[in-house]
Formats: sequence, structure tokens, C-alpha cells
Amino acid sequence: MTTTDQASTLNLPGHSPTIHGSDAFFAINEEQELLRKEAYDAAVASRSLKPDPQRLESLEERARAKLRSHNIEPYDPVHNPDDEAREQIYHQARVTAEQQEHALQHAQAKVRELREETANLRPHEEPTLSKLLWLVIIVATAVLAGSVIPTICDLLSTR
Repeated sequence: MTTTDQASTLNLPGHSPTIHGSDAFFAINEEQELLRKEAYDAAVASRSLKPDPQRLESLEERARAKLRSHNIEPYDPVHNPDDEAREQIYHQARVTAEQQEHALQHAQAKVRELREETANLRPHEEPTLSKLLWLVIIVATAVLAGSVIPTICDLLSTR
């Protein structure tokens, strides 16, 4: 059984992050290199040519514990709730991105249409307001005047 096969068979609940495939292999290799360097530095520091067997055993135990601390299992959204949640978040983000792209295309089309309409105006011709917009402006002005004028009259009469 290879190192990646051993890593992928570990199934420890409650541990994260999940490391998949070649990432697991590189993470394990990095840890092994760090442990080798630590053992080499310890051997150099003790000025002995033979490493201490107890020290090597403790380093190996540490490497195994470090390997177990990573939750190395295959990606399975059907059986793993964490993977299922990641899958749902991915699909929601994808749908949102598609909706935003559609809205952006619609907005770009509207801007293009308005630019073409503006380009078609004659040089000294100004855009006109529709009759409905004029009606809204007049009604809003009347409502505002109707609410502000009595207040101003009350303020002036009390002085």
C-alpha cells in the first residue's frame, strides 16, 4: 500500500481540512522532510553518528499522529455532510454568477440602446420629457407645497 493509499484510508471524524489526492501526498512528503531534517539536526547537535532509537521512534510516532490529524478521505458529497455543504455552496455561487452575468448583459444592452438613441438626436435637439413624467413632477411639487406652505405660515404667524 502506498503512502497516498494509507493516507486516503484514514477516516477520523471531526478533523479538517480535507486533503485530496496529490495534495495529501505533498503534505505527507513535506512533513516527512521536516522530521528528517529535525532528526539530522538532533544527530549533529549530539555529535553522534548513530541516531538515538528512542528519538527516531518518537519522531515516527509524531509523523503518524500528524498524518492522522489531517482528515484525508475522498471527496464524497453523497455520504459526507461537509462535502455536501461545499457542493451546495458551489452550486448556489454558480447560479448567482449566472444571474449576475445575465443582468450585466441586460444592462449593457440597455446602455447600448440609450447611447444609440442619444447618437440619433439632432445636434441642437434636447431630449424631451414624457407627459407622464411632467404630470408626476407637477403633482409632487403641489404635494410638497401643500405640506410646507402651512408650516411656514404657522411659523411666521407665531412671531
